[in-house]
Amino acid sequence: MECGFVKGQRPPKEKIPAREGAHNPLRGAHTLPEGRRRGLFSVHIAPGGNRKTLPYLRETLKKAAREGQVDAALCAGPADLLIVPRGAAAGTWARCRLTVGADPAGGGEEVTCGLGADRDLSLSSIREDGAMLSLRRDLRALDGSLLEAQEIPVSLAGGREPEPEALLAAAGAMLLLGADTSEGLRL
Repeated sequence: MECGFVKGQRPPKEKIPAREGAHNPLRGAHTLPEGRRRGLFSVHIAPGGNRKTLPYLRETLKKAAREGQVDAALCAGPADLLIVPRGAAAGTWARCRLTVGADPAGGGEEVTCGLGADRDLSLSSIREDGAMLSLRRDLRALDGSLLEAQEIPVSLAGGREPEPEALLAAAGAMLLLGADTSEGLRL
């Protein structure tokens, strides 16, 4: 599956890639391997949903950008990645939709995460200091890299114990934004 257009929505504007080694205020100078899309990805978190999930998602993604784990910025409106937590209204356009804990919207390709066996991303185990993320099928990240089905360890920083759906949403977003999983994910 490729993160692509949601059918029935407007097409994206052409994104101009950043120059090799261009400065990104969230990350500093950077370069990406050949064949991967360069640039800053925009992320929109749909309003509504669980009041504990939304702040956790915002803070985790901001922290990941500050630490250089992902090249992303939160935005309002059309985005590269739309995160739709359970109970949220997904009224904006996005190149890729990450649906958390709810049934897929249908009509387009999206990545689903939840605690059921029919989801693309799920948790196979949860500990006090982390979890094991289960990627159940191959996906394409926003930068074009292939994410193969696998188990990915997720470590939690500073004794934070988010709800399972918040952890799934943050980890799923980081995967789609191209975070390095060779040593697991740090949230």
